[in-house]
Amino acid sequence: VIACDVEEQLPLIRHNVALNGMEACEGCGTGCLHVRKCQWGVEEDCAAIVGEEETIDWILAADVVYGQPRGVLGKLLQTLRWLARERRGRVMMLWKPRRGPGHANDLWFFTECKKWFELTQQRIGCDEEVQLIVMTSRENEHL
Repeated sequence: VIACDVEEQLPLIRHNVALNGMEACEGCGTGCLHVRKCQWGVEEDCAAIVGEEETIDWILAADVVYGQPRGVLGKLLQTLRWLARERRGRVMMLWKPRRGPGHANDLWFFTECKKWFELTQQRIGCDEEVQLIVMTSRENEHL
């Protein structure tokens, strides 16, 4: 398991790992939780993450889309493509459609995702609006 965020958030991730009675692992190894830097749109960060693992089976994300400008969402999409490429990797994302300034960008993001991923959506939980979106990278896509 690899938990990722921008550099300045890594101490908070490590703190939360410790609060949950776990320990973040350094170096390579299986069966432990790694904390790694991943700035959206930075291929070197993605390459470092993918280089540590033979496969990345799942990428989990929650509430990363809402309110973001298209430029940032484009970097998120590129990052997901880099992490999932050639391994038929999957992204599991929780998303709640919202009205307001970010809504059009949310819809733009998922339309762009359909160019590179197969998307399935399912409403979940008590809140009928929350959706679980599973995105599976298409085989033989050349980035």
